[in-house]
Amino acid sequence: TRQKIYAKHPIFGTTRFRNWLFNKAIHATKMIFLLDTLIRNESIKLIIDQTELVNPGNILSLLAKKYNLPFVCAPQALVTDFAVLPSRASYYFVWGPHMRSWMKMRGISPRKIKTTGNLRFHYNLASNRTSKESNFPSILSKQTKIVSYLTQTYDQSVNKDVMGWIFTAARKHPDIQFLIKTHPADPFHYDAYMNVRNIHLLPKDTNLYDVLRYSD
Repeated sequence: TRQKIYAKHPIFGTTRFRNWLFNKAIHATKMIFLLDTLIRNESIKLIIDQTELVNPGNILSLLAKKYNLPFVCAPQALVTDFAVLPSRASYYFVWGPHMRSWMKMRGISPRKIKTTGNLRFHYNLASNRTSKESNFPSILSKQTKIVSYLTQTYDQSVNKDVMGWIFTAARKHPDIQFLIKTHPADPFHYDAYMNVRNIHLLPKDTNLYDVLRYSD
């Protein structure tokens, strides 16, 4: 049987994988039941989410097909191809002509693509901005180059490798300032790398768009 075929597989045959799959299946079953009940009981007419890639967007896009409801995908971040393939959305709200072209090149029908802009970008760019020097007064005493690392919730071994590269680069290039902006859910400890004078761990409340704007 197929179960015997995969029993010796180095990943799929392990107890750890079977336990992981079982737990995920239970969680997905509960979420499908709850969302299905919500759609039927509340007479939902339209579903909008920022992705079809992960739950609940993945489940909602399938339920939209089941109940013949329009599903709108309004992405807040541009990730890789699997975010839109296969495409189940009735419409995609994109930021501008480049994103529209990117989706058309990947087989999304032009009639499903609506250029709306990005509200998150709009509100952040419309807020007041300070100069590079006044925004980072404790770091910059003069005009200098800034390299920023915006972390993610990767496995700790990945962040360790990246910080190792930054540590080496910072020691070789003392004229460049390296700013570390951590993801709110990133558990990695960066304090151990702060003994190099031009590596700086930014406060958690530092505005992300300020960091992006002033990075070279």
